[in-house]
Amino acid sequence: MNPATFSSPVWQLHKHWCPAILLHAFLCLLLLCAFAPVYASSDWHQLSSKQQELLEPLQREWPTMSPAQRDRWLRLGQRYESQPPNRQALMRERVSNWNELSPHEKARARENFKALQNTQKGERNSQWNRYQSLENMQRERFRERMEQTRPEPPHHSGQRR
Repeated sequence: MNPATFSSPVWQLHKHWCPAILLHAFLCLLLLCAFAPVYASSDWHQLSSKQQELLEPLQREWPTMSPAQRDRWLRLGQRYESQPPNRQALMRERVSNWNELSPHEKARARENFKALQNTQKGERNSQWNRYQSLENMQRERFRERMEQTRPEPPHHSGQRR
């Protein structure tokens, strides 16, 4: 190869971009490998026993879920496996409660979650601090008002709304 080729503008551009492209490709491959177990376990019987334990309320709907929905639940299932028993019990209860919500209640919960995420962290902290500074009687009244506006919890009748 002609030595002048290595000093051409095109070669100089490739010399600077090639390492960046290779690094980017390597990072993408690394991320793909890291999440491969989540994406590979899409059939119910391929889930670990702990994941099945957590997601049992969703078993009937599992075949009809989109891959994105399954992946969200599977990521939760992966975290579940490493949690202490008391936290696992709480997670199972929450999955069961979520499954019993009507589509309208789920949509409302998602909206509330998005609104909370959009609230500035400092504002959330100041709201919490204001609540903490209330006297016990004021807190009790606040809780009562919140209970009145909260939708009724789902009933465990086995039927979905």
